Amino acid sequence: MTIYRTSKEQLAQILAPLTVLPGADRMEAGHWTAYHAVLGEYFPHELRAVAKRLFCTCEFWPQPKRILEALKRNRQVLGSNALDRVKAVAAGLPDPGPLAELTEADRAAMLEAFPEAKQIGHAKSSES
Repeated sequence: MTIYRTSKEQLAQILAPLTVLPGADRMEAGHWTAYHAVLGEYFPHELRAVAKRLFCTCEFWPQPKRILEALKRNRQVLGSNALDRVKAVAAGLPDPGPLAELTEADRAAMLEAFPEAKQIGHAKSSES
């Protein structure tokens, strides 16, 4: 089941600047439905950023695959907690930032707090 975060109307408004590009004259209701099925799961603020960039770089109307690739690249850049970050921004909260990596001091503190964790991942842990 797909959860649509961006309505068809929002998608049309966001992609409207791209309609000046060649190929846009062939867009019909079925095409918009197909674009929405592919891109509707993303948040409007993500789509706006991608559409703005594509408007400056595309010579022809971009295929859904090209827009989707740009959206996925944006999320990869955000890191392993990308969805949490885009949800926070969509809710009007500040971006929590990338998930911090554990430092050696953090790991040492965790091992002290949970002595049984020392066995996890140890070469001989399966022998005990």
